[in-house]
Amino acid sequence: MIESREFRSHDTLNDAYLWGMLKHSTSLISRARDLELAQHKITMEQMSVLHALMISKGSATIDEIATLVIRQHNSVSTIVNRMSKAGLVKKEKIQHQKKYVVRITDKARSFVDAVPRKSIEMVFADLTLEEKRQLATCLEQLIRTTHDILGHNHNLPFLSIES
Repeated sequence: MIESREFRSHDTLNDAYLWGMLKHSTSLISRARDLELAQHKITMEQMSVLHALMISKGSATIDEIATLVIRQHNSVSTIVNRMSKAGLVKKEKIQHQKKYVVRITDKARSFVDAVPRKSIEMVFADLTLEEKRQLATCLEQLIRTTHDILGHNHNLPFLSIES
């Protein structure tokens, strides 16, 4: 195992150190997931859109998806167009508007259920259930705080709120 010392230069726990560790761990976990998904010819961005649609009960506008996956409208639109060509989603124009509703297909639902999550399971395998709960609580708080800072002031439907 490669041991990284790039973030260990700080002897004390501070915000910059925590941000660096969070960024570093996210990059590593994302890379592992990218490699796993690539075997199934799908990107993490496409999988994120599919998860956003699943959370939204199977359909959402491109703007709603963009909000959920924290991407720009035009980026999501490009991703959705590719997914439409692959038969993973269907785009339906909203009458008298310039907007589209994106609907997940049965093919995509089956695909999401079938794609392995081994990389994710392996990464989190060493954490106890309590450690996972603590991590989730901390990350949810960071997400809420950052949304407030960015002026997004809305609750995301997939965040659990535990007391």
